[in-house]
Amino acid sequence: MQLSLLFGAFALGASGKSCDIDGCFDRCEAKYDSSWDDQGSDGYYCSKGCVKVNGGEIEDEDFFCDVEESKRFSYCTDSCSTASSKAEKQEMCRYGCGFWKSSPTPTPSPSPSPTPTPPSGKFAHPGVLVTDAMLLKARQHVAAGDAMWLAAIGEGDFKDATDLSKKPQPQDKVDCGYDDKPDNGCTEEKEDVERAYAHALKWAVTGDEAHAQKAIEIMDAWSKVMKKHTNKNARLQAGWCGSPFTRAAEIIKHMYGNWPNADRFGKMLTEAYLPTVQSDADDANGNWDLIMTETAMSIAVFTENEDAWNKAVKRWKHRAPRYLYLESDGSKPEGYSKDRWYGLDKFKDGVCQETCRDFQHTQYGVMAMINAAETAWHQGLDLYGEESDRLVAGLEFHAKYIKDGDFPSDKYCGGKKVKVKTDPTWEIAYNHFHGRRGEKMEYTADVLKTIRPTGSKRHMEFETLTHYAQDYEPESSPLFT
Repeated sequence: MQLSLLFGAFALGASGKSCDIDGCFDRCEAKYDSSWDDQGSDGYYCSKGCVKVNGGEIEDEDFFCDVEESKRFSYCTDSCSTASSKAEKQEMCRYGCGFWKSSPTPTPSPSPSPTPTPPSGKFAHPGVLVTDAMLLKARQHVAAGDAMWLAAIGEGDFKDATDLSKKPQPQDKVDCGYDDKPDNGCTEEKEDVERAYAHALKWAVTGDEAHAQKAIEIMDAWSKVMKKHTNKNARLQAGWCGSPFTRAAEIIKHMYGNWPNADRFGKMLTEAYLPTVQSDADDANGNWDLIMTETAMSIAVFTENEDAWNKAVKRWKHRAPRYLYLESDGSKPEGYSKDRWYGLDKFKDGVCQETCRDFQHTQYGVMAMINAAETAWHQGLDLYGEESDRLVAGLEFHAKYIKDGDFPSDKYCGGKKVKVKTDPTWEIAYNHFHGRRGEKMEYTADVLKTIRPTGSKRHMEFETLTHYAQDYEPESSPLFT
C-alpha cells in the first residue's frame, strides 16, 4: 500500500507546489524490494527520505512541497540522522533523499527573498559550519516563537553584534602582538567579523533584509582595503577572524544571493588570510594549529580551492592525535614532551596537550577541531567518525571538570593550579555526537544546561542558534539562562 493512497496521488504544499511522493516511494521499493508500510524493513527506512522525519517518525508527509526545490535534497539528508540510531538505516534514508535531486516540480512563485545560488563544483554551499536546511529549521523555530531560539537571538552578544547602527572598521593591515600588544586593528577586526556573521544569521532566521545588507556592508568594507596580517599573533588573528568571516560570506552568497562584490571578498580571503593560516605552527600550541586549520578549510569551501581543502584535511588528521590523547595511542601521546604538555604526566583518555595550561586554551583547540569536522561533515567527509573515540573522550573528560568547577591538578599536572572555565561553545559537538550518533554525552549536556543560549568568543559563535536540537528532540526542561 502506497502512502499517497491515504491522502491523494500527490501531496500539495502550502505554496501550491505538487510533489510526486509516489515516485519517491516507488524508487525506494525498487531499490530495497520492500514497502514503506513494512515497518522495520529497508524500504521503510528509505521512505523516510521521501517525507519529513522527526525523531525517527513520519511527521509531515508533504513537507518537501513547502521547501524550495534547490534546498530539498540538503534538508532531507540532514534530517536522516534522526531516522534511526543505526548508520546503515540512515544511509537508506539518504538514498530516499536522492529523489529530491531531480524531482520535477512547477516553477516556484516569486519570493520576497532573493533566490539562493545553486551549489557548484565539488563543494556544497552554504557549507561552512551551517547549511541552508539548518538555518531554515532555526527560522521556523523563531517564527513559531520557540523560547530557546528567541533567547538565542536576544542573547547579549548576539543583540550587540546585530546593532544596525554600528559602522564597519576596515583596516588595510592588522598588526597584532601577543595578547594584542600592540593592537593595531586587531579588536576592530574581531568585532567586525563577529558582526558580519551575526547579521548574516539574523537575516537567515528572521528574513530581515537590513541585516543581510549590513553583513554585505561590513564584508565589502574589508575586502576593499584589507591586505595582510602582521606581527607575532598574525597567524592566530587570521585564524580567529577568517572562519567567522567565511561563514557569513557563505550564507550571504549562497542564500541571500545579491552580493556583487562576493568575488572580491574571496580574493581577500585568498590573499590576506589563507597564506597566513596555511603557514607552519609547530612552534605554537595546538590550539593555534587547529584554529588555523579550521579557517583554511572554511576558505577552501568558499573559494572552491580543492588543493587548500586537501592540505587542511591532512593537517587536521596530523594534529588530532598530537592534541588529544587516547590510551590506545601508546603509553604517551605522539610528539610528547613534558614542557610542551605543560607538565602533564598522567595519561588518561581525553587529556589534551593544553589541559595543564588552562581550560580556556583547551576549548579553543578542541572546538576548532569540532568546527572543522562539522564543515567537513557538510562536505561529505566524516572526520568526526575517523576520530570519534578521541573527540568524545576529550569532550567528556573536560566537561566533567567544568561541571565540577575544579580540576585535580595534583593528580595530572604535578600540583600546578589549572584554571577551569567555560567558553560559549559545546553545542556543535553535542548536536553531532548526541543528536546524529546517539552518544549520551552526559557531562557535555550538563555544561550546556548552564550556558545556553551561547554567545560569542573568537571562533566560537552563536552555536545555540545554529545547532541546538538540529538532530535531536529539544529538552523538555525549562530554558536555562
